[in-house]
Amino acid sequence: MPFVTFTVRRGLSSADKSHLSAAMLEAQVAAGFHRDDRFHRFLEVGPDDLQVDARFR
Repeated sequence: MPFVTFTVRRGLSSADKSHLSAAMLEAQVAAGFHRDDRFHRFLEVGPDDLQVDARFR
């Protein structure tokens, strides 16, 4: 069973998390994993915890 961890900015909406999870599940199914094998967790980080190039925001 694949276990997926998403690291996202703090405050991402539940709907956005659901969309990310659904997209990942479709990719997992396309790779041959069973549709019921959904084990996704979300770790939220604040602005001080994530260094991102300002051009890619």
